[in-house]
Amino acid sequence: MALSGAERARRCREKKKAAGLSHKMKQKDRMRKKACLEYIFSLLKSLIPSLDEIIIISDGSSSQFKNQYSIKGLSILANQFSMTLSWHFFATIVHFRIKWPWAFFE
Repeated sequence: MALSGAERARRCREKKKAAGLSHKMKQKDRMRKKACLEYIFSLLKSLIPSLDEIIIISDGSSSQFKNQYSIKGLSILANQFSMTLSWHFFATIVHFRIKWPWAFFE
């Protein structure tokens, strides 16, 4: 019997939950991100010793929420490497095609 993709994903989540792997996997993922960011900061500092500020540009509010832990980790690393970080978030909107009764174009 062939299972749908959603059913396979649900069964996989149940197996991981039963084994208690989801928490461990999240911890490993955070540790990988931290190690990668530390490597990038040390590489930047070794290549450009006079580096004082890093500017991060991001798109809308959804990525701000999604990356809140990365931003927290970046600020800790900036203090560790004595750098200044600045964030620039762009405001984005979703364009909907709305038919207004008084509109002459569609």
